[in-house]
Amino acid sequence: MTLSGNTALTSTTSSFPGSYFCVARESIRASTGYVPNVGVFGRPAYNVLLSHPDITTHAMGQDAYSRLAGLVDVPVRNCLIADARIVASNENQTNTFGDCWSSFIFACYVEPNPGPLTATFAAQMRWRGFSSNGGPPQIELVSGTDTEKSVSYVRGRYYSDEKVLQPELGYLILSGV
Repeated sequence: MTLSGNTALTSTTSSFPGSYFCVARESIRASTGYVPNVGVFGRPAYNVLLSHPDITTHAMGQDAYSRLAGLVDVPVRNCLIADARIVASNENQTNTFGDCWSSFIFACYVEPNPGPLTATFAAQMRWRGFSSNGGPPQIELVSGTDTEKSVSYVRGRYYSDEKVLQPELGYLILSGV
């Protein structure tokens, strides 16, 4: 769902975030039978929602964060704010920062105890590297040090990856902020 103009979150008199969250919830439920249990908010969207009348007048919760979680209908601990920033300037220039996560709102179902045959939007996998014999993650020297190039060749003993497994268990709202 893309919000713009009168439906953008910045239009506090004509936008209704509660109804947008209902659309997200029902879209996932209608196609999968699951209801979202995680809400992710980009910092720009979250900042606008903090003072949005649809959130401030919501009766559930004692602060804006818990009211927002109640409106999205997810546990407070699963209401996540994406705060990551990135340096957008080139080398030898004054640092300028930008948001890694834009002004989106994302609802999804993530299985609390994922397994091979469970439905979940995404998962992170971790496995051991080559010749691993347990223990904590550590770096292994692979083929010695090349003193001519001042380089050491190393590899990690643990690997991880994140994958979207079932995209129908997620719903993206571009907030128009």
